[in-house]
Amino acid sequence: MDLILIRHGECEASTPGWMNPDNGQMDPPLSGLGRRQALALAPRIAALRPAVILSSDLRRTMETADLVSASCDCPREINPAFREIHMGDIWTRGWDDFPDLHAAWMRHQEDLPYPGGENGGDVWDRCRPALEALCGREEGPIVIVTHGGVIRSVVCGMMNVPQQRRFFLGAPVVNTSMTWIQTGEPWWPGHIHIFNDFSHLDKTLLR
Repeated sequence: MDLILIRHGECEASTPGWMNPDNGQMDPPLSGLGRRQALALAPRIAALRPAVILSSDLRRTMETADLVSASCDCPREINPAFREIHMGDIWTRGWDDFPDLHAAWMRHQEDLPYPGGENGGDVWDRCRPALEALCGREEGPIVIVTHGGVIRSVVCGMMNVPQQRRFFLGAPVVNTSMTWIQTGEPWWPGHIHIFNDFSHLDKTLLR
């Protein structure tokens, strides 16, 4: 199975007005640049003839997936399992209220959670059943438009790499970049074919 993870296009800056009270997540839409990035990605994904394109239920991934799927003759689905890592109190209070935790968190020696939020293991635990179900399909490549934190956690999970090492993957994971994992039987662990590939973006589409 070919599993293709795409980070969403660039989105508007996170501000309190974009907080979604239903899930405690920042939920801004794509920026103009983000839409152009998605359109640049679209023909590359269409050429792969994906079996399905999924996204998380956050606006920036749904909009990216909609722009990409318009060029593809395949189903379009939404799965909240692939929502961005929950940063808990950081969005509303910032790290200044958690100096000791922040110092330990920045060392990346443990898979520490965000205060009131998730850690990498939590993300892998919620993504893994969804990925297992998807990889049971036999139709063709599966594209998931998701988030940088999720991509890092899934790669570590599928490679049996400790989750605290995820911060050393991608600097950063670029908007609309492609990470391609090939799986077999059993579906997990997998093999990385491509990681953080943004060759479809020219210099006018990069920050």
